[in-house]
Amino acid sequence: MLELLVPYILQAEVQRDFDFVEIFSGKAECTKSLRRAGLRGVGFDEKYSSYHNINSITGLLNIAIACKRVKPQGVLVMAPQCSMWLRFLDANNHKRSQNDVFGDESVPDVFEANITATIVAWLTEYMFYRNVWTLLEQPSDSVHGNFPSVKSVYELLGIKRHLTYLGAFGNPLCKATYLWTSFPSEVMECHLVRPKPEAGTKAKSTYISKNGSTCGAKDLENSEAYTREFGDSISQALLYARSL
Repeated sequence: MLELLVPYILQAEVQRDFDFVEIFSGKAECTKSLRRAGLRGVGFDEKYSSYHNINSITGLLNIAIACKRVKPQGVLVMAPQCSMWLRFLDANNHKRSQNDVFGDESVPDVFEANITATIVAWLTEYMFYRNVWTLLEQPSDSVHGNFPSVKSVYELLGIKRHLTYLGAFGNPLCKATYLWTSFPSEVMECHLVRPKPEAGTKAKSTYISKNGSTCGAKDLENSEAYTREFGDSISQALLYARSL
């Protein structure tokens, strides 16, 4: 699919009038924060509409054209669904590990996640050469960054990995998190890298994932959404990066 659509995407003429695009935006806290900062852009998540599904032809076209509208020194923020990439939670379902990052592709959600990772890798490279920063968030236990297409793009472009803790931004859980980004390290250290909070809540009760399996805890599910503080920190990072 990607090979068929890339020529059309590259040839499409658009005005570069966006400051950001957020994909896999969930409750869109990041999009809200960026807009509060006076920045223009859009968030995509298949929870809103099937037209936001990055693995569909229509969804990918919508997202890619929106990405093409981002100005130089704008940002693409991404947070792919993590449940298919964690080494421990839901591992019995996806069979993914450090030694086998492809997992069990006979499971539809695993196959879809692998396609998404390939598209994310392409978008990361495409935006880099359009002078647009990228920021991708995954839990520290995720093997998403080791997926071959993703890893090769990160190595090629010098995308850096930064450890932070979402609990330091008001998340109910500590949540050790990796931010993979082309933002300068100075920007990350000033606005998005925070030490582990002294006190954190541990997950207690289980919840059911979208494929019907038990994977984690209710407070873990509730903690998936970004806090306003984290969203505001992303907007501050973008503004600071532009000032350098």
